[in-house]
Amino acid sequence: MDRLHALDVGPRIWPSPVEVPSPIPFPEDTVHATYDPAWAHRYWRVLCCVDAVMKEYRARFRGRTSPVHLFWGTFDLANARYSGRPAEPPPGADLITRLTDDAEQVSGGFWPGDARLPEAAFYAYGYPRPDGIEDATVRPDAAGWNSDMGEFILSYDAVQRSADPRRTLLDFLDSTYEACASRLGWDPALVR
Repeated sequence: MDRLHALDVGPRIWPSPVEVPSPIPFPEDTVHATYDPAWAHRYWRVLCCVDAVMKEYRARFRGRTSPVHLFWGTFDLANARYSGRPAEPPPGADLITRLTDDAEQVSGGFWPGDARLPEAAFYAYGYPRPDGIEDATVRPDAAGWNSDMGEFILSYDAVQRSADPRRTLLDFLDSTYEACASRLGWDPALVR
């Protein structure tokens, strides 16, 4: 901070994490003090590899799409494709959800997991939730609908153990997009 101030840069830093249950202000946090450089580097390398494949997937969409981006509260790397039609955010939605779920979308990404799903995984969903989506067949065989999460899930391990991880991830993203977009009535010409 001293170096920033010496450059006449006066950043405002929010002292508490957000998007986490029971946030502890950083200066008071004595619980989360572990930092393992090897694991941090490994996670960064995974993000770099996933980012490259997701950018390839994003590039084939002719409509409005988000950049591939990291949600720093949940550490998931994501991309959303939009139909151009508005959608109603779910009742009781928080500010972030109201701003992101105001348009029809199909999203996919990579997530390191949490207590609900304690493994790294790829995910995909359509919003609003397409009728009958839980019965859709998607690729690869290891992927499927997870009722608890309300989205398609493919474990990171299944992708890594496949003969061609890039192709496996693209198959997952393509097939879940097709399942959601077709049920939402999107124009098939949006994908090259």
